[in-house]
Amino acid sequence: MEVLFNGQRYAGDPISTEGLWNLPIPESDRAILKEAREREAEFQETLEKFKRGELVADNSPERAFKNIVVNGEVLATVYVTGVTSMSIDAVQKLASLGLKLPSGGQGTPMQAAIARVEFLAKALGGEIKDAVKPKASSSKSSPPAFSTFSSFSPSIRHSYVIGT
Repeated sequence: MEVLFNGQRYAGDPISTEGLWNLPIPESDRAILKEAREREAEFQETLEKFKRGELVADNSPERAFKNIVVNGEVLATVYVTGVTSMSIDAVQKLASLGLKLPSGGQGTPMQAAIARVEFLAKALGGEIKDAVKPKASSSKSSPPAFSTFSSFSPSIRHSYVIGT
């Protein structure tokens, strides 16, 4: 058999891959393989939930955990996953103080959420209030109704979502 690769000719017999998958796995690679299989199982479970329509975004209203309220206005919402959304006022205040939102790298998502709630309440000088969860609807099939663009008020405020 002759093969052309990068302008060079190579001659030889093809290498058989038969039986390669039956080779013993070194002990040092078994932990990696076990973790890969666990991740694959988690992925398949998540995929099935997605197909059934059971997945909810990290920053969906039903996952809201706590609000940080300053002078009656919600400046930040922290979700049970640790994801945080903040008003532009909150972002500007943190920036003016030279502060950054704590990372969610250590611990569980709920631990990250609690740490962020405490940090934001102190940094923004606000109260911690339970987030209001939407009432369950009787039907999942009908999407919420939205008004047309012409009815939007010019007082819409911007917010930013910061992941874990």
